[in-house]
Amino acid sequence: MDAAKVAPLDPLPPEIRARFGELYAVEKTAREGGLTPVARLALRQAKSAPVMAALKTRLVAIRQQLPPCGKLAQACDYALGQWSRLEEFLRDGLLEIDNNWCEDAMRPLARGRKNWLPVGSPEAGPKVAAIAAIVETCRRRGINLRAYLRDVLPKLGHWPITKVGELTPTAWKAAQAKQS
Repeated sequence: MDAAKVAPLDPLPPEIRARFGELYAVEKTAREGGLTPVARLALRQAKSAPVMAALKTRLVAIRQQLPPCGKLAQACDYALGQWSRLEEFLRDGLLEIDNNWCEDAMRPLARGRKNWLPVGSPEAGPKVAAIAAIVETCRRRGINLRAYLRDVLPKLGHWPITKVGELTPTAWKAAQAKQS
């Protein structure tokens, strides 16, 4: 948080970070407990929803006390402006609390982008992103990437477009489990 760097003695940024820490502690409990999406959602409703409500109330109160041009005011404005998105994880047990895993997975692509610019065309960007998404989804879901690609790639040429969802890594893994 930039506000903590600009005003290291200000007690407000550590207070807000501590509240976010409570939310991440709930997520850690869910992850370590191997909770199903339904159980994860119930845990979030019981533990995280009250923290989020208190956090929003506190951010509004802090924002009302600050001049508009400061870093802390900007941080509050940003968080409050994104609030409905911030709360989305409280409505769906499948969603993560943040998108850090996605950003971490894409970081090597961003680093390599300048090296790849001469190779290909402007249309290559979305294709590289799609490939990266497939690779990362397989990694996160514990899917053998080679087995997945060996099965799916030969099918692509004649597969009906209306059934392309059946070829996603998650759907493929479910189909493989049914066959076993």
